[in-house]
Amino acid sequence: MKTLNLTNYDVKIKEKEDLTYGDVEDIQYALMEAVDIDGRGQMKSVKGQEMKKARRSTTKRVIVEIKDENGEEVKFSDKWLDNLPAEDGMKLMEEVDSETSSIGKKKKESK
Repeated sequence: MKTLNLTNYDVKIKEKEDLTYGDVEDIQYALMEAVDIDGRGQMKSVKGQEMKKARRSTTKRVIVEIKDENGEEVKFSDKWLDNLPAEDGMKLMEEVDSETSSIGKKKKESK
């Protein structure tokens, strides 16, 4: 787990190694809803609103705990995310993307 210090919140998120199979499966299926794939497995297009839903679903799955500046626990919601200062929202999403970008990909074996 790692903790992100945002302007008014501390947000604890799962790192790659903390993700469960259920987390990975839900994230993969949410992302699959957001893209059109051609017969060769190449991405043809991205559905904007579906991608937004997928990223929020992923964020909700990765966040373990949110505490405000008084140490009070805050429940994740779209409203909470939407009302973060832009810099905090971008910082959070970059971390979520970093922790989830390689899920489902096989590690290369060293020889």
